[in-house]
Amino acid sequence: MQLSGRVEAVVDGVLRGWAWDAARPGLRLAVAVLADGRRIATCRADRPRGDLRRNGIGDGAHGLECPLPLELLDGAEHDFVLAADGDPAPAEIARGRLAVPRQGHLLHGRLERIEPRRVTGWVADRARPGTPVPVELVAGGAVVARTLADRFRRDLLEAGIGSGAHGFVFELGEEVAALPPGTEILVRAGSDFGHWELARRRLAHPAGVADEAREGAAQALRPLLEEARAAERRGELRRAAGLLDEALALAPGEFETLAIRARVAFALGAAEDAGRFARAALALRPGHVRPTVILARLASARGDHAEAAELWSAVPAGDSCYRERLVKRGRALAALGRPREAMAEFGAALALDPDDRDALRGQAQLAEGLGGLRTAGRLWRRLAALSPEDASAAERLRAIEAPAPPPPRLASPLANPTLRHWPGALDGVADAAGAEPSPGVRLRALGGGLLRYAVGWPAEPRPGALPVYGLDLRAESGGGEVAFALDPAQESLLCRGLALGWEVAADAPLAVAIRLGGAERPLASAGLPRGPRLLAFDLLLAPAERPLLEAGLLSLVLRLDGAGRLLLRPPRPLRRLDEEAPAGSAAAGFEDPVLRGRPWPAGPAAGQGGTAAA
Repeated sequence: MQLSGRVEAVVDGVLRGWAWDAARPGLRLAVAVLADGRRIATCRADRPRGDLRRNGIGDGAHGLECPLPLELLDGAEHDFVLAADGDPAPAEIARGRLAVPRQGHLLHGRLERIEPRRVTGWVADRARPGTPVPVELVAGGAVVARTLADRFRRDLLEAGIGSGAHGFVFELGEEVAALPPGTEILVRAGSDFGHWELARRRLAHPAGVADEAREGAAQALRPLLEEARAAERRGELRRAAGLLDEALALAPGEFETLAIRARVAFALGAAEDAGRFARAALALRPGHVRPTVILARLASARGDHAEAAELWSAVPAGDSCYRERLVKRGRALAALGRPREAMAEFGAALALDPDDRDALRGQAQLAEGLGGLRTAGRLWRRLAALSPEDASAAERLRAIEAPAPPPPRLASPLANPTLRHWPGALDGVADAAGAEPSPGVRLRALGGGLLRYAVGWPAEPRPGALPVYGLDLRAESGGGEVAFALDPAQESLLCRGLALGWEVAADAPLAVAIRLGGAERPLASAGLPRGPRLLAFDLLLAPAERPLLEAGLLSLVLRLDGAGRLLLRPPRPLRRLDEEAPAGSAAAGFEDPVLRGRPWPAGPAAGQGGTAAA
């Protein structure tokens, strides 16, 4: 592990910071939070933040926000530690001593609109998310209305605010709607410990006069928006956010303010706020490009490829974000397994700028995955010339130009040998009950944790042939396993016996077994791979296993023993066991030239009679 992180601040009762493992840059760490030596919570470091992305901290989605218990909100200093959640001793990531502002609650919320005869907003209590918070409307020093913040709102649910049932609405009667100019309006949330002020406004007009309200708000709004835009141009994003919040207090339903506020929130890495403001702006002007771009960027950042592809498609040619649309929609379509459409998006970007490096990389990866190695080589060569410092382009070019191995002489013993068929999602989570994302491939979490999976990028060494896909598995705690169903049509091949090769990379020990219905027969085990290797082992069916093969009950299982990550492609046949192995043929047919030169024989399973390839 190469852990790094920071304890940053406590804001509104929430500890903020970040945590990242450079050795596993795509992993969202489960982080144990300790205060004064006592463990108080476990939080996932998965909040998207633009500042982290810009500073090279993975993809930026490694921010951490952990609500603190009420007893720590005492106005004193406390020692905080972030540690990688593990057993028995968590590995420390970062520590810091912070002054925690005194607070008697964990309320958060917003007054959103003051309209003629109507006041709306939301408020929730992080300490008691299932309990509706009482809200009071105070005018001229007297309580004029009371309600509960218990209205369900989908935008709150999508923003991760409790159950979503935290909205409130005050319907104002005639006596309140006719309040004179200068009257102070106060909205406050109540609880057992007292009141918390949500917002305070002073009416500049009679509450029931809509036209005068809009005119007064517009006059006060213009200088705030001009100053906010100037602050944004200077890079003073927090000042811009404060000015825009002040503008929204004057005119909560003003499109321009909402659209700019969404953009500033995204630049600050506040994904929740950016999404909420963008959706509010889009509700006022459906189909408008600016809030749509913010929502598309958020979908791309969190890996929601289907939503990202749909949102980016709404950005028209000629818009300032059109180039970004082409590249990011291309990436989303590629991740969704739609390479021809993705190639068209990247091609359109290259038509605008033949030196667009992101588009060149996207096309090169797609061409390589589709088996067009000549085209891929031309694109990688162009990218390497434009970016001599980019080692990855030169590495892919060397791999493509290496002599192609001969095509395999043997059929695969697997029912699904190429993993080309993904009828469901291209990523997801498997628990102890298991999941089957591709026919004949069963994933299962072990030890009470979760096993996250994603489709690996296709690779195929022979031009014109269909690609072979892989799997990217991440086990959170107890490990996980992947089971490949054996093909009954290959009975004669399996009865003669096969030497198989499994292209893997893992950061936890591995074990290989053959599953017979509900039982297993171990075949081989291996220690920590320490980088990509070709795991070679023998598979020979026993006579009692043949009827089970005919019934479709046999599977080949690879198990990850413990938390970690496993990258693999489907196992491929190397030779029949009744044939003598030609010298240097152990890794023939495998894509990675490094693996061809570094076969990694497995040992027999501990205490078992499994065989190992030489």
